[in-house]
Amino acid sequence: QAVLVAQAKRQPALSFVVASRPLWMSKFEIQVLKNQATALFQNIWIWFLRAVVRLPPPPFISALTWPTVPGREAAKGEGPPQTDKERCVCVEIVGPGGVDRIQARSHCWATCGYDLMKEFDGSQRIPTPVSQMPPGLVVLRNSAFSINYADICIRWGLYESALRYVGWPIIPGFDVAGVVEAAAPDTGYKPDDRVYGCTLFGGYSSRVVTSSRMLMRVPEGMSFEAAACIPAAAGTALHAAA
Repeated sequence: QAVLVAQAKRQPALSFVVASRPLWMSKFEIQVLKNQATALFQNIWIWFLRAVVRLPPPPFISALTWPTVPGREAAKGEGPPQTDKERCVCVEIVGPGGVDRIQARSHCWATCGYDLMKEFDGSQRIPTPVSQMPPGLVVLRNSAFSINYADICIRWGLYESALRYVGWPIIPGFDVAGVVEAAAPDTGYKPDDRVYGCTLFGGYSSRVVTSSRMLMRVPEGMSFEAAACIPAAAGTALHAAA
């Protein structure tokens, strides 16, 4: 008993460590919890419809014309598709849940990451061709993108930056690889250059606008599919090693 009393006197604050933490959840944590519950319900519901009721899944490519999801208001920048040359096909997640929340769209000219949304009226969707590309930016005709675990977390509604900076619907995707279609003069790139790199979401798209700082030239002999597998995975590994 004497030993226990002495230890308690030396460390009187130990019993208050847990109590010193906030006992309430932040608004963001509440939103994440709601998304978790929604995603869980959606996945169970989809399993029930497919495995028990035997309903076929909705066509993935059924929404290549505008409007898109019934009951959903059109996102800023959405509109009827342009000509085949101008049209961009992208994949977006309309809300937290299962794979049925993923839909193919064709309602804009190009997509971008959240770091560039301020350049294009606060939207990932750039509705019409840009006559003069802002400094430092490149238009990429995307040939391949990779799928990362982070993209699954976005669909579950758990990825913080996706919730904070984009919301729903969101066009996910970090890794891209393709051919330069246009570029600002200060980027050092020209049309037909083969490049690969990153975008802060917006990579699930056939045309992406991104920063030249986030691109590199594809090594000779490497396919676009192989190049698109490099950026996020390699960057994560290098960060962990550092």
